[in-house]
Amino acid sequence: MKLEVTQSKIHLFEKCGRAFQFRYLEGVIVPPAAALTVGRSVDHGITTNLEQKINTKTDLPLSDVIDATTTIFEKEKPDTNWQDEDPGKQKDIAVSLVTAHHEQMAESIKPLFVQKKLEHELEDFKLSGTLDLIEEDGTIADSKTAKSAYDMDSVGKSLQPAVYSYLYKENFGKEAKGFRYDVLVKPTKTLPVRAQRILSAVSNTQKEMALKRANVLTAAVRSGVFHYAPDDSWYCSAKWCGFWQKCERGGKP
Repeated sequence: MKLEVTQSKIHLFEKCGRAFQFRYLEGVIVPPAAALTVGRSVDHGITTNLEQKINTKTDLPLSDVIDATTTIFEKEKPDTNWQDEDPGKQKDIAVSLVTAHHEQMAESIKPLFVQKKLEHELEDFKLSGTLDLIEEDGTIADSKTAKSAYDMDSVGKSLQPAVYSYLYKENFGKEAKGFRYDVLVKPTKTLPVRAQRILSAVSNTQKEMALKRANVLTAAVRSGVFHYAPDDSWYCSAKWCGFWQKCERGGKP
């Protein structure tokens, strides 16, 4: 069976090969951090609205979208690693983010597919991805929650747009109109929630580089040799790595 490669797997492998090995080859599951639970909750609220909009062409009331968001938040709350974060405050942030999406972004969205899984088999691996949104005009869009605004050239330098645009072309036989990040920036002490849209075309060079990165991952899996994170990386620590206690660097091989 061919290895299934996703942009998330490539990201984790490039960040730390041992973390990739623990997660995807040994099946070790670690509790999600607060930011991930907030992101999942917001994504579920947005998805709940856009899935029904494919047929109705109308957005749900905001109260329904908030209810969908908070339901998932409460479901995942007991299994989340909150560290120093207050769950109540994080829930409020999730509500503020999905509200901003509903009030500032949702009305203009014309969904054709929502949470659409696409796959394409290559010689050594199968590339796959679940696209948040494909609009009627052929634009691929992905919703993000973030602590700070994205760079305006983020589409052009990120792996996800390249992978998703490649999969779109291989599955639909034509180029996507473009790729768009719908970014919901979390509030700070001085700034409210901000909604940011970044739309750009994805170059063939980007897509070719994504395939090369996927090939490097595939070769590592075949060889069984996985690199550690760099010695000076901030995430290689007991606080930030959920695999720390299983890793040799954590003292418990």
